[in-house]
Amino acid sequence: MPWCKVDYSLEDAINWIAFTQVAWSNRTEFPLGIFESVTGAVVGGAGINQINKTHRIGNIGYWVSNPHTGRGVAKLAAKQAALLGFGELGFTRLEIVALTTNVASQRVAQGIGATFECIARNRLHAHGEAHEAAVYSLTPEDTKLWQRE
Repeated sequence: MPWCKVDYSLEDAINWIAFTQVAWSNRTEFPLGIFESVTGAVVGGAGINQINKTHRIGNIGYWVSNPHTGRGVAKLAAKQAALLGFGELGFTRLEIVALTTNVASQRVAQGIGATFECIARNRLHAHGEAHEAAVYSLTPEDTKLWQRE
């Protein structure tokens, strides 16, 4: 993540919290925190961004800190973000877009039943360059499969 840096400060965190409150209030993005239930420690984040209100679509993003990877946290967070998007927010399509080198993120998308659509050229900009990305999609119907789990 571009924002994740060694010198991430308390001020950075306070600014992020303020941003999330404004984003929710303005309905421009819907960031969600992921916290450990016992200690309250930050585990990661998820949410919906890149919203196109006209077409009722958005993008699901997620990240999990290294000590918590491989435990299904991102999969659960992505599902919760999708349920928020399709339920309360009324979206009809949500995308997950991951760098082609981000195999872990693609596994999360596959693990929640998102449909792989394509490798899109110059779809993401990271580290000062345009990159190819894998594009996955979810529709409200896809969440019905989760009820059987």
